[in-house]
Amino acid sequence: MKLLTRLYDPSSGKILLDNRDIKDYQIAHLRQATATLTQDHLLFPLSLAENIGLGCLSSLSDTAMITQSAKLGGAYNLIRKLDKGLETNLKPVQTTYQHNATHETHPTLMAEYERLEKSADVSGM
Repeated sequence: MKLLTRLYDPSSGKILLDNRDIKDYQIAHLRQATATLTQDHLLFPLSLAENIGLGCLSSLSDTAMITQSAKLGGAYNLIRKLDKGLETNLKPVQTTYQHNATHETHPTLMAEYERLEKSADVSGM
């Protein structure tokens, strides 16, 4: 996949796409026409919708297109099971810090801290 999306070029031989050397295509056009999710993927600290929308910046706020992309990618049924659906953030930015607070001394504060920093885990779903 990394060769087909030109993240890497082959060290020998060549890759043909429609009988043309893949190097003849503009990288931007190849990447616009494809979507890949490798085992070493990167999630940005954004919602699932925003992570999907990053694949086509001109449609970043097009919910219908993002939903269709999730369906075509096979992720839509999993996303529907999440409490916040497409608005779920799998990897939140740490937004709060606490020091010297415990569940015993500040239970309300600690509950709010945990709510803010909770991430969704979709492994095994």
